[in-house]
Amino acid sequence: MPIDDIIKATKCSLSIEWNDYRTVYEQPEEFYGRVDPEWVDKDRCFADDSFWEGRWHKRTAVGFYHVVAPTLDLLIAALEEFV
Repeated sequence: MPIDDIIKATKCSLSIEWNDYRTVYEQPEEFYGRVDPEWVDKDRCFADDSFWEGRWHKRTAVGFYHVVAPTLDLLIAALEEFV
């Protein structure tokens, strides 16, 4: 499914970030220790130092889906499950 279809299904917001922990000068263990996302291959994220994050507010600003994956393709595949 193209990312365009995910965007069209979104009535509120969708954000995608890569290695956001670096913006606050923290180690990934510390940064992600404070949140509880859904993980797609958590071990690979840490081994590859690659954290693709998606935060999806599908219909409203109340409640959202937060997923972290080691590649953009895997992140998009995880988001597709909720379209």
